[in-house]
Amino acid sequence: MNLKRIYKNYRKTFSVLILVSYTLLLCSCFPEVVAKRITTFAEGVEMTMDNTVSAYESIETVYRKRKTEEFVNKFDPVSTNIEQVRIDRFLPEEDWKARELVINGLRQYSQSLKEIASNEKLDEFDVKTKALGEQLINIQSTTVKTKILTANVFTNKEINLFTAGINAIGRWFIDYKRKKVIRSTVNEMQEDVRNVCILFSKEIGKSPISENSPMIDTTQYPTLRKKLWKDYSDFLRIRNDFLRKNLNNLSANEQRDLKKELLMIKDEREKADNTLNAVVMSLYAIPLAHDNIEKAFDENDMTFMSQVANIFKEAQRIKNFYEGLKTE
Repeated sequence: MNLKRIYKNYRKTFSVLILVSYTLLLCSCFPEVVAKRITTFAEGVEMTMDNTVSAYESIETVYRKRKTEEFVNKFDPVSTNIEQVRIDRFLPEEDWKARELVINGLRQYSQSLKEIASNEKLDEFDVKTKALGEQLINIQSTTVKTKILTANVFTNKEINLFTAGINAIGRWFIDYKRKKVIRSTVNEMQEDVRNVCILFSKEIGKSPISENSPMIDTTQYPTLRKKLWKDYSDFLRIRNDFLRKNLNNLSANEQRDLKKELLMIKDEREKADNTLNAVVMSLYAIPLAHDNIEKAFDENDMTFMSQVANIFKEAQRIKNFYEGLKTE
């Protein structure tokens, strides 16, 4: 009787071991493919975040050009002390740091997914990642409203959704333990990632010339795209006024150079606006891919990789445009 029971228990234990071994064997076929796919997603998100930083930098650059041109046009060397002249940033340093924190949060979130996919033994994130999580958790709706989503196009509900999304990403960095598979952890984050990316893209905004008006007069900028367009237009107007007022004092070659410059400014305005639109589309593409990340585990399903390709579609072109501006 005891021998039969022992044999029965042995067969049961052996069957379980075979089943576990078979399951592990099946799983071992997927990590390399999954890791590669999620790594590609993370690289796309990182490039998009780099482009978003460059977008803000370009807005600051054009703003500074416009303010410098205004100063030069009105400069009186007799009454003005050049040592006291200061051209401030468009975005105060605190406002930029708050936005940068959000960008770093999205960047690190994608990098963390890559870490999990490539390291099955990762039990929790490092101290630096957790510290970023603490910063994100501490962001409040008042900070979002006054420092991040400051364009006058957001409702209180949108401000709260954005705040909740950022807080959730922060908690994810801190609370993550290797208890759930990556698919379930990502599913829990879909709504939060979606809200942060879409509302962040709304800050950049839609086309500033949707009403066929190249001149936009706003005391408080409605979106970053409209702000960029307005600064380019003001810069163009000031240079054109200078040419008109000094036409008789300029040589034919000087006039020719200034006219060429006006056309170049106009062309750059169009390219810069189109590039900001591409940044918006890239930010939209992130949650679309993130919503399908579970399909990265199916070797035969290309839905996820198709969405990742959309992230890359404009990312490299955007990067090339901003790198070109830096070399000019």
